[in-house]
Amino acid sequence: MGRCFPRRRTSEFLKFMDRIVDAYQGAPEIQVVLDNLSSWFGIITRQSIRCGNFASLTQLIREIEGYIARWNESAAPFEGRASADEILDKVTILERGYWKLLANNTK
Repeated sequence: MGRCFPRRRTSEFLKFMDRIVDAYQGAPEIQVVLDNLSSWFGIITRQSIRCGNFASLTQLIREIEGYIARWNESAAPFEGRASADEILDKVTILERGYWKLLANNTK
């Protein structure tokens, strides 16, 4: 699932997370894996964006949305290299940061 925004700020991220929650309402649990954008955008850049010539932002967004749709047709799980303990340590750190972001955006 993806969404393009004109800016990359906390408010856009939270809108995207709300979209994910809405899409999976009723699911017993939702697990979201986030990285620093370099991994995912490295793949889309190599396979789609770098090859293109976009005359407008609208064309670029259409290409990104099309790429996501094509990717989802044959998607397979990523194989992680980190241990479970390493991941859980990072989740703890990120969770604290997430709640701080959320608290600052509701003021």
